[in-house]
Amino acid sequence: PGTGTPVTQAVTASLVRGHHARGRRTRVGVAVRVRVRVPGLPARGLIYTATGLPRGLRINRGTGQISGRPQAAGATTVRVRAIDGRGRVATVAFRWTIRAA
Repeated sequence: PGTGTPVTQAVTASLVRGHHARGRRTRVGVAVRVRVRVPGLPARGLIYTATGLPRGLRINRGTGQISGRPQAAGATTVRVRAIDGRGRVATVAFRWTIRAA
């Protein structure tokens, strides 16, 4: 099973907890709690993975929530992938900038 076009389009335009997927900003040491939403796939039963997370942040594989405290300034592209029980995959990518405290 692969990615269907409608799912991919929905995810690319999705919101990341009130912020468009184009980007996110925060400061070093400030607690972060961001829930990644994936339209086009069922809300339950998804498994999430992420690459490019700023150091100090982690993703909850069952909820898609990214949390923690960034430890260093810099910018990165974060990619979150969700897969459902039928093997359908959706990915959202966004830029995350961490500013010095």
